[in-house]
Amino acid sequence: MVAAGHYRNMKGVATAILLLLFSATANADVLTVAVAANFRAAAESIAQHFSAQSEHPVRIVSGSTGKLYAQIVNGAPFDVFLSADQCTAHALGIADAAIAKTQTTYAIGTLAYWSVAQPTQTEPDWPAMRRLALANPRTAPYGAAAHDVIDALVGDARNTRYVQAENVAQVYQFITSGNVDGGFVALSQLKQSEHLGASVYWLIPQTLHRPIVQDAIITKRGAQNPAAAAFLSFLRSDATQRVLQDYGYVTAPSHANRANERCR
Repeated sequence: MVAAGHYRNMKGVATAILLLLFSATANADVLTVAVAANFRAAAESIAQHFSAQSEHPVRIVSGSTGKLYAQIVNGAPFDVFLSADQCTAHALGIADAAIAKTQTTYAIGTLAYWSVAQPTQTEPDWPAMRRLALANPRTAPYGAAAHDVIDALVGDARNTRYVQAENVAQVYQFITSGNVDGGFVALSQLKQSEHLGASVYWLIPQTLHRPIVQDAIITKRGAQNPAAAAFLSFLRSDATQRVLQDYGYVTAPSHANRANERCR
């Protein structure tokens, strides 16, 4: 005959084991997505729709593409990476920190010049600019594209006085604070801006910079989470395409298979 106290102890252990198993299952369904700074607002909207349909909670972590890459390589607990370019996602696959075959293009970004102090509908007077803000060209693809633009319009970006930000989110902050004449941001930021007011931005012609093809990839950690593959599929859905358009992005599936060519 089993003593009552012993039975209660066994029952308590069984309950604890069930709770641990339930907790592990629940945590596996939580999706952590590392997102390039330019895409944060759009990603939050997409994540909200995804969670409503799939019941998988989504946690968004944003930053510069280069810094997120370094964090993933060093074991950061991200399941999906939404890069601001193709080559960083490609590099994660090469480094065996992500699943190369899952890499896919989710959006193409549009670069814009914006100034609160000197709004313009035409090409800005570049020589008159005292200080321009752009994201770090070494870690932020939108910064690299902005660097291309300065090279094309001014002649040599190295001789242009500009304020370097960590990412396009910080460029936006510099402009709204009035600390710079203007700067290069993502069109997506301006589409949802509360500070746009009467100011006018100038869309940078695509011919002046490298294409901002943005790719997604599932990390090694994400390969163990079914929600990661489901989220990538959701990125390609019609509902997501409408969100992308609202935020100033376009899609171009033909770019998805050109990462090897572009990133050599």
